[in-house]
Amino acid sequence: MKYRKVTSLTDSEIKKIFKFVFDVDNTEIISRNKEEDTVICGFEAVWGKGSFIEDTFEISAYGIEDVGNDYPLNREQEEIIEKFLIAKGCHYLQKNNPF
Repeated sequence: MKYRKVTSLTDSEIKKIFKFVFDVDNTEIISRNKEEDTVICGFEAVWGKGSFIEDTFEISAYGIEDVGNDYPLNREQEEIIEKFLIAKGCHYLQKNNPF
């Protein structure tokens, strides 16, 4: 599989994975940094018994990082994002891979 830049992910692809991982329908911020090949994503949601949460994450070829620090990621969520990146051809291990 040919390597694909993270910034080439469509808004629809990003919204789908955020819906799957975080169970949110409103990924409101999607901003691409083509120089660093990263995507900043943010959402607001009401969970559980009315608790409000908002957070921002950075997706790169290496995975996902919580840059807003409001919602801590767990290892399962990080692995799902890594699997998503692999499936889409955006994982760092696919870059310059002769196989």
